[in-house]
Amino acid sequence: MFNMTDGVIVKEDGFKFAIVPVKYQIIKNKHQAEKAQEKSSLEFPGMPIILMAMGINGVPEYYGQEDIVNYLNNNPTRSPWKLFKVK
Repeated sequence: MFNMTDGVIVKEDGFKFAIVPVKYQIIKNKHQAEKAQEKSSLEFPGMPIILMAMGINGVPEYYGQEDIVNYLNNNPTRSPWKLFKVK
């Protein structure tokens, strides 16, 4: 159901959070999204987990803490990325 392969930690404008890529259908299903966040929190303890999926129009869509999701929607290309391989 949920297979996480990568994660990203973002630190910018007072925010520190993890972005985890998932399949589109996961962010559209609250139960699956919450399970994905719970599993991801083991790899990124103490950080808000934001799920990201490529929307049907090619624009990333996010699920998670509302203020961070709003930030990402308004600043998509400014975010510095550091890629982590998750075991």
